[in-house]
Amino acid sequence: MVLRLKKVLLAWWEHRPIKSDHVFVNIEEYAFCKDYLGEPFTNRQHFMERLCEKAEVKTFGFHAIRHLTASLLYREGQPVAVVQAVLRHKSPQTTTRYLQSLGLKQTQEAMEAVMGQRGPGKISRISARTGKENM
Repeated sequence: MVLRLKKVLLAWWEHRPIKSDHVFVNIEEYAFCKDYLGEPFTNRQHFMERLCEKAEVKTFGFHAIRHLTASLLYREGQPVAVVQAVLRHKSPQTTTRYLQSLGLKQTQEAMEAVMGQRGPGKISRISARTGKENM
């Protein structure tokens, strides 16, 4: 957890309107929520939708935050192993799938940065009959 997030969560803990053993509890007073006032969340079906609505931004979910985190870390030069640890993936292949969503433009730029600096390559002809290289 980054220090800024820790500070925000501690501030919420100290100033939240309902004291509880849990950090996040239901504080809404809608008719369908009143029975659960002060109780911890057991279902977050509409949680992100409501947060986005209050923030007046396009709706997104928890998984989008994971994708963004992975993308930002990788674009800033962090190795796959670091991204894997942050996302708590067991397998680096899972992390690699996340990173593949960075898109074609970044892939092309990376290939150009690595391969574009090289001089002309050697051309070798391969015989159609033998499949062996002819020099």
